[in-house]
Amino acid sequence: MTRQETPIVGTIDKILPLELKGEDKNFKVQSIVLIVDNSFKKEGMTVNRDMPVKIDFKQKNTEQLANYKIGDKVAVEWNLRGTKWQGVNMTEPRYFTSAEGWKIADYIENTEQVAFTAAPELDNHKASTQAQFPETDLPF
Repeated sequence: MTRQETPIVGTIDKILPLELKGEDKNFKVQSIVLIVDNSFKKEGMTVNRDMPVKIDFKQKNTEQLANYKIGDKVAVEWNLRGTKWQGVNMTEPRYFTSAEGWKIADYIENTEQVAFTAAPELDNHKASTQAQFPETDLPF
């Protein structure tokens, strides 16, 4: 697992239904799709390109999504996860990568600040922190 220093900033495009996984159906997963600005310069002109990014929230972190709706501009703190899987009849393994969100907050454009408020289960000192994340500081 790799913890990212910079949150993903984007607009919520979809909030997928809560899924209950595992044998006992007690492992909660809920995903959102963010539209992230992936614009770049080419030959002196800006090429505007929106990029959808699916982010999974798991277990107690799914409760944070109840406060958000489609169209909200948010910042998500996340971890990058990778898995290798090779079935019995497979000659080559398959690799899976996912982004796991663990904190979400409103993104306020004018002040370029994010006020992360923790879920009640998280430490209180984390709830009181504020960090600055310029919109141009995306990790990609």
